[in-house]
Amino acid sequence: MHHVISERPNDILCLDLMGPLPVSRDGATQLLVTVDAFSKFVKLYPLRRATTKAILNKLQNDYFPNYGTPQKILSDNGTQFRSQTWISVLESANIKHIRTCVYHPQDNMTERVNREIGRILRAFCHMKHTKWATMTAQVEVWLNQAVHKSTGYAPIELHLNEKRSNTFLTANMFPSVNRVVNKNEPPILELACSNLKAAVEKGKCYHDKKANPVFFVDGSRVLIRTHPQSNAMLAEIKKFFLLYEGPYVVKKSSGANSYVLTDLDGKLKGTYHMSELKPFVTADHNPL
Repeated sequence: MHHVISERPNDILCLDLMGPLPVSRDGATQLLVTVDAFSKFVKLYPLRRATTKAILNKLQNDYFPNYGTPQKILSDNGTQFRSQTWISVLESANIKHIRTCVYHPQDNMTERVNREIGRILRAFCHMKHTKWATMTAQVEVWLNQAVHKSTGYAPIELHLNEKRSNTFLTANMFPSVNRVVNKNEPPILELACSNLKAAVEKGKCYHDKKANPVFFVDGSRVLIRTHPQSNAMLAEIKKFFLLYEGPYVVKKSSGANSYVLTDLDGKLKGTYHMSELKPFVTADHNPL
């Protein structure tokens, strides 16, 4: 299993978009979610449109000057993160762009934060869905004040070097953690880094026990899992589509469990997690 591992704040900034959401009073329909991979510090930006320009506007005018410019940005394969404008701006800022694998959003930790955001918004916006945008600032505070299990610290402690406050946190939302401070304990970032690595290793061991990975060599042919949708207008039903398509060619590995694929003519197909692939076997049962 491959994990995003960071050893300090502003090393890797993870981005994701939630939406479309009900149109807010200010016309917002999307929520840009940013999470620092090390500190778990969260910033939320309601957007009217999920465009490259809108995303860059929030990053350049708020996040970078106020919370730090990351060395790397991790996002999915959305068109907003593949435009020439996006590529040019990141290159000029000397920021490396990393993309998650197609159909494997688990690589981006914002997916987990999104679930928590959804849980909170359901609790506070179920009577009036359109007020979600007015809640984002408070959701940020709650998430950044909560002690994160993997680091042992609250995001504001690691990212902003601020003390957390329990005055508004309730046991129903985020159980408080009483941590005994030892005068001889390592610096906070060093200790958090150690805790994070231990949590990642624990998760890796758990995953590896359950997983049965298949590895591919460069040049081998594979099939890609399909993700079809039923379409009544076209008289198409999900159950009748093929489960896999291909074959495609493995160009190279990308990280521990991902592969860059091309079609048979050498045209780039994308980067896929091994869980989305299986060997292409010919009629004589020999994998190519």
